[in-house]
Amino acid sequence: MACSALTLGGRSLLWTVLNDGVMGGRSCSRVEALHDGGIRFEGIINTDGGGFASTRGVPESGAELGLSEGSGFVVEARGDGNRYKLTLQTHQTHRNPGVSYQHDFVTSGRSETEHHHLPLSGFKLQRRGVPIAAPPPRIDEIVGVGFMLSIKTADGKPSGLKSGPFSLEVATIKATTDLN
Repeated sequence: MACSALTLGGRSLLWTVLNDGVMGGRSCSRVEALHDGGIRFEGIINTDGGGFASTRGVPESGAELGLSEGSGFVVEARGDGNRYKLTLQTHQTHRNPGVSYQHDFVTSGRSETEHHHLPLSGFKLQRRGVPIAAPPPRIDEIVGVGFMLSIKTADGKPSGLKSGPFSLEVATIKATTDLN
């Protein structure tokens, strides 16, 4: 099931989920549009035999994101204390299942929205949890974004994630040149 919410570069994004069931895991998740234009990504992560849940957003109607300026992203989100990843798809990676650029951010579990500043220079290319040596993406290459909860960090190390429920509410995501 897909939902339309959030915008990036002035484009509305269509969100879908992809969980570890594609690899025999048992995690489940859903994404829903919130009344304020954000999304809620929630579910139950199972670290036994799998260990990831993700949601991906691409421009509706196959439009290009058209990002041309920015040295990173600011994500305004409220989470449950887990380490999440912002994932980026480029023209090259979207054709390869399981491949994306990833950057970790840790939510505090507090009730207020937090600002996570994620420079492009900190994004790591990964294929199914294994890092791949590559330069960071350029802002104009990005065709889609997403969020992931995983047993692996963006560097491919164990994240310490435990099985159980999770919830991430994302109010906005913006490409920016100001990462302060």
